[in-house]
Amino acid sequence: MTNVSISDIIIERRKLALRDQTLDTLKESIKQVGLLIPPLVRKTSRGYKLVAGAHRIEACRQLGWKTIPIEIDRDHSDDRWADIAEIDENLVRRNLSKAEKAKIVGARYKLVGKQLGAHFSTKTAAASGGSADEVRRDLNRAVDLGVRTLNKIKGTSLDTGPEMDALRKLPKSTRKRLIDAASKGENVSAVSGAKKNPIINAWAKAGEEMRRDFLAHLRRIKVI
Repeated sequence: MTNVSISDIIIERRKLALRDQTLDTLKESIKQVGLLIPPLVRKTSRGYKLVAGAHRIEACRQLGWKTIPIEIDRDHSDDRWADIAEIDENLVRRNLSKAEKAKIVGARYKLVGKQLGAHFSTKTAAASGGSADEVRRDLNRAVDLGVRTLNKIKGTSLDTGPEMDALRKLPKSTRKRLIDAASKGENVSAVSGAKKNPIINAWAKAGEEMRRDFLAHLRRIKVI
């Protein structure tokens, strides 16, 4: 283990912002028992680059520490592995919102989805301590809604599993209206909107073959 100046650690843009509540908890723990798990870094030509432990570093900085013990990863040297390590550390955090969780699972899929193939859900569940079904739901939300939408609805009335699932099924115009309203602090619901829309309800209940037939019919009559 090595001690380095906190200012010498390169912290690039993280996938999730630091949380004040997590920092407060960490600071209290560090004051009582010290820093039990040092941040993980990689040694690069520019210096020590953070892999995992941004909250720990910021908590120590706020406590007035000038130096910090670090763990140097000597087994991996590529940024892709560092990204996966950051994602997996975020996934095991229990205070992620549903939108944040979907965003992180989506980011992990972009990095290793093709490599893991059908095993992505089970492997990701093993890394996060969750279930494969949870991972599949989070990935579907990430794919259908996209990072920009997930960022906009984080911490809003739409930042729940049922709300995001309902949001995925709504027409784009309705979806945009709800997202814009939610991001302004309005208490809106995609669930209630979907319940009031009989077309959306019918589409959600239809099987894959029925959906294909319906779309083919719309193309025949040149609606789409």
